Amino acid sequence: MIICPCAICRNLSPQIDDDLEIHLMRYGVDPDYDIWCAHGEDAGPSTQVVDNESSDHIDVDYELPEFIEEEYKKKVEEAEVPLYPGCKKKYTKLSATLILYKFKADNGLATESFDELLEVFKDMLPDVNTFPESDYTIKKFLKEFDLGYKKIDACIIDCCLFRGEKKKNMQNCPECNAPRWYVNPRTNEINKGVPAKVLRYFPIIPRIQRMFLSASNSELLTWHSTHHSQDGMMRHPVDSIQWRTVDQKWPSFASEPRNLRFGLAADGFNPYKNLSSTHRNDIDVYLEPLIDDLKELWSNGVEIYDAYKRVMFNQKAILLWTINDFPAYGNLAGLTTKGEFACPVCGPETFSKWLQLANKTVYMCHRIFLAQNHAFRSKYKWFDGTKERRRRPKIFTGLAVVLSLCHNLDVMHIEKNVCESVLATILDVNGKSKIDNESHRNLELLELMEDVPNDEKRDKLELPYAPYTLTKVKKPKFCGKLYFQRFPDGYCSNITNCVKLQQCKIQGLKSHDHHVLMQQLLSVALKGLLPEGLRKAIWHLSSFFNELCQKGIGQKKVGRVGR
Repeated sequence: MIICPCAICRNLSPQIDDDLEIHLMRYGVDPDYDIWCAHGEDAGPSTQVVDNESSDHIDVDYELPEFIEEEYKKKVEEAEVPLYPGCKKKYTKLSATLILYKFKADNGLATESFDELLEVFKDMLPDVNTFPESDYTIKKFLKEFDLGYKKIDACIIDCCLFRGEKKKNMQNCPECNAPRWYVNPRTNEINKGVPAKVLRYFPIIPRIQRMFLSASNSELLTWHSTHHSQDGMMRHPVDSIQWRTVDQKWPSFASEPRNLRFGLAADGFNPYKNLSSTHRNDIDVYLEPLIDDLKELWSNGVEIYDAYKRVMFNQKAILLWTINDFPAYGNLAGLTTKGEFACPVCGPETFSKWLQLANKTVYMCHRIFLAQNHAFRSKYKWFDGTKERRRRPKIFTGLAVVLSLCHNLDVMHIEKNVCESVLATILDVNGKSKIDNESHRNLELLELMEDVPNDEKRDKLELPYAPYTLTKVKKPKFCGKLYFQRFPDGYCSNITNCVKLQQCKIQGLKSHDHHVLMQQLLSVALKGLLPEGLRKAIWHLSSFFNELCQKGIGQKKVGRVGR
């Protein structure tokens, strides 16, 4: 393989002969590549500045000051010291510190209790050890690695952050006039200097700089530039449409493989597990510091030392994806995900109905996404009493717009919700069943039910089993198949502990358990218990998630799975 000097690769990625020829014919030689030092020509002076007007990044042949490099190496060596002589390799000063600090956060330990626990553990170890002495020493140790955080005062009801030139010295919230400082609920005395609410922000720029100070990490951060898929399969984000859209829109950004592309995951954010499910979700306010850092990384970039190539360069970054569940989708994308117009694709054309007795909105326009000649479009009695004649709405992709921030829904979260709903339906779980007197009355109001019983008979009516629910005889058989199933170590958790044979209930499953159940076990466990048509429908649903979760998936298959 030969290092490619084209205007895109710029001597950063080797190519085979055929690809090299294609690159040179399509993109031409890098116009600033005057001295062919990467191909044997004498490079001349050791200090060279490459300033490409068509590119936003600058590489400087630069030696990091010895005291900075030595200081970093010293920190790394100190962190990798074993916990005590003869200790297992996986327990070092850094790993033990992180494990203990996570334990403190997960269990909500007070600082005093945590310090006492550290003293007990340190006394149990040999005299020569690197075990942390207190919570203060842990914070001081992590601070040296730029793993600290910034404290930013926030409004008590999440209106704003007290930051920036205008707000950092304010004593009251400019939106609601609430005091910035803690108010004693008994005396109503304002404790000035004690903030009512604090945001702890972990800045990303120092962490990026620290990653590139490690030669091995710096090399791995450019792995994507030489590992594109060659067979049309998507195995890595670099093979996605959004990635290629950025490359086409901003070629100067794409020409520097060290530029980063971020994904923002915002699912299940609940620090220390002390927030209720009904707390306010003004996530846009608390994202302000992160957004400012992202703007700085995109507009101006930051100067970073690359320990692998031993040069200074201008680091830029872009936010390419968000990953979240459906409610967070609405918060991050600024869309409505509940109520009358809950579908982000259909928008104002969402077909919804309000069920008066159930006191909720239902969405019955799912047939619009079927092919125009699909048989279900004309089966009005099976659905909402109407024939579906509308065309499928257009779903925009990265090729249809200049660039869209792609909001990705967390497939594991959705798969878990779907699996829970399927289990609750087939087991006829009380409160989650789809067949009861209330459902019958809603069908009456929608004029979708024949042979309606009168009010006198309704209370005495014993509802028959729906074809999609298991009878009292079949429920133990279904639960028994899962209860007596055995799995290899590490395949999933012990599902036996989650199956209650006497009550015919399944509860306590984790997300990965639902993943295994949905894709591997559900169709098999229901064999002989449900009608063939229903089992096929569940099998197709399982196949959909199975294909979606493969390590590699072709773009044509993505379109077929979406249909």
